[in-house]
Amino acid sequence: MDPEALIGMHLELGVNVSFVVEVLRKTDRLGRVHSTKYRFLRASDGQERLFEHGDGSIR
Repeated sequence: MDPEALIGMHLELGVNVSFVVEVLRKTDRLGRVHSTKYRFLRASDGQERLFEHGDGSIR
């Protein structure tokens, strides 16, 4: 996430915030994780359900 975008959110210490992120894991053929990256998608109001997709479905 761009540091300037974080500054623009005017976050304060002690205030809870929620972000929606995508977790990208690279694995080998045996299923062992070799790297994990987190990609910021958007700020959340905290009311979203886990695993909700853009079309409103839960998978």
